Amino acid sequence: MCLELNNISVLVGSNSAGKSSIIQSLLLLTDACKPHDTNNLEALPTHNIMGVDLGKVDNLFYDDKSFRKDSTSTNDITIALDDFCVSIPFDVNGEDNEHNILLRCSQIGTPIGQVRYLDAERLGPRYVCEFKDVNTDNCGIHGENTAYVWEMHSRDKISESKRLTPSLEGNFTIQLADWIKFLFDDLSLQVKKLYDRALQIQVANHKEGTTMLHIGFGVSYALPILVQGLLLKENDTLIVENPEAHLQPKAQTRMGFFLAIMAASGVRVIVETHSEHIINGIIKSSTTESVNLNEADISIYYINHKGQENPRHISISEARENRYPDDFFDNSADILNQQIHNREVCIKAS
Repeated sequence: MCLELNNISVLVGSNSAGKSSIIQSLLLLTDACKPHDTNNLEALPTHNIMGVDLGKVDNLFYDDKSFRKDSTSTNDITIALDDFCVSIPFDVNGEDNEHNILLRCSQIGTPIGQVRYLDAERLGPRYVCEFKDVNTDNCGIHGENTAYVWEMHSRDKISESKRLTPSLEGNFTIQLADWIKFLFDDLSLQVKKLYDRALQIQVANHKEGTTMLHIGFGVSYALPILVQGLLLKENDTLIVENPEAHLQPKAQTRMGFFLAIMAASGVRVIVETHSEHIINGIIKSSTTESVNLNEADISIYYINHKGQENPRHISISEARENRYPDDFFDNSADILNQQIHNREVCIKAS
């Protein structure tokens, strides 16, 4: 499979068509190319690739015949990004098909910089956000460290290219507040320390004591995307699955716009989505004068089950004119056409 990673790349398509496999390949590449202490770790376990469980090694292959356990065959997975190419060897390591990826990867670091990944299954509202020994720059794949990362970076300077309102002060807390209000119609949040190693996200513009528990899943699912996006640096990569989760359509469009702004600032953004509203928000950014993102910086890939070796690239002009391939966000049109047909039949019958 081959595709070009753009400033912002959008993966869409039917369920189980391979969208997540593309993301998992990038996570596998990122983890394999990190510095590892090979004296203490003989293999890279596939049950924890940047927090993602890929199963056993032979589960990664399409069928049983693809993974051969004899010494004469090559079971390497090759992942290439531009001129950067890494081969990740597979080998038997254990019994009962308990295989791992042996650490023979000689290259350290990748062209996609620091990678932050947010899984589709992010944490819902929590009364208390406890933290242990966590990376102060990483919200976690489920957003579990978001409150802690927010607190640690509250005074950071955010570049003007990431600001919704350039005239506002560049302080992280102020910029995050501006984006939260943009997504959620003037909602205001604050993070407060309750006791040692425990934080609480409160609703600042409601009565005292109102927490995330009182405002539903949409905010808690979106917050780690906002926090992580604002903190990533130029040439880093943000990978988000289903950024539209639990958001109403207007907020979905605005989330797409936010992701596009992050891409315009130099963060490489990869999005898996089932929402045309996310795509509409991204496309909107390319016509917004203040946003330094052109149509050529946006790639939309459609992945289906119809035996295509590579994903179908959809141009922005096609997207603007709704000239999509079959099964690409066309359910509403299908329903409308069926209603028109039924009405015509009813009129003829009468």
